[in-house]
Amino acid sequence: MCSPFRFPDLDWVRLRVLYVEEKTAYFMRDSHPGLDYVHRPGETWVKWLPVRFQLNRFPLQAMHRALCRVNQGTMLERLFPLDMLNPKPSAYLYLDLFNEKIEDNPMQLQAVQNIVDGTSHPAPYILFGPPGTGKTLTLVEAISQVCHRDKDSKILVCAPSNPAADLLAEKLLDNIGAGNIMRPVSVMWYAELAGEAPSETQLKVSDRKLKEDCPIREIVVPTEELNVPGIKKKRIVVATLTYTAHFVTLGLSANHFTHMFVDEAGQATEPETIIPVAGLLNRYAKNYMQ
Repeated sequence: MCSPFRFPDLDWVRLRVLYVEEKTAYFMRDSHPGLDYVHRPGETWVKWLPVRFQLNRFPLQAMHRALCRVNQGTMLERLFPLDMLNPKPSAYLYLDLFNEKIEDNPMQLQAVQNIVDGTSHPAPYILFGPPGTGKTLTLVEAISQVCHRDKDSKILVCAPSNPAADLLAEKLLDNIGAGNIMRPVSVMWYAELAGEAPSETQLKVSDRKLKEDCPIREIVVPTEELNVPGIKKKRIVVATLTYTAHFVTLGLSANHFTHMFVDEAGQATEPETIIPVAGLLNRYAKNYMQ
């Protein structure tokens, strides 16, 4: 595929896919400075100019680093416990629920009680079920309860994709004040939340406002503004699995987060889920996956 824009005196052009929205694809020219390009169905592509798409190697590098850390450290025994674990369901634990509907669902209520009580520790607590059964709502309730009951808790919440992480952040905002939550994002995702495909110049600008109707606009932090002191001030940090590699690179201590939650873990590859676990979770912290 090629852009209908005629590139002068070029043998090829390399485009970076910014994102795809319904039937519209947004590209940014990566090999030469200049314009951005939008392709919509029905437009004629110039046949004579080949396009090269460059693979983003960062996710692969993050996964490789995480797997190396697992091999070198003591995290392997947490991921694959050698001893047979027989966790017992939590005894009745009174919870002042944020979502009262969970009280009507015994299985969801039991899951929240088990997570808050840490019944599976030190192994992960895995919450599974068919689509649409309220797993994410249960996870949000559990995160909110941990934050409310344990004032010293520092919680990392992860998801495989930006939309999934945004949804988690939005739901948590209903229970937790915006001053306690951070949603770090890549600069490109920040520009997309602002309602437009960024140009090469705009990608370097971090002070543009998010569109007014964006529910999470108050808690979003672009990558270039991210720093360890800022992360440490927040009780809850919501990010994609791959993005958490930035926290490791920044030098955030493995002792910082006391709890880790991974939503939609089944939609991620196993090495992806290892990225935050291997770099940011010590062997004594509690982790939960859905």
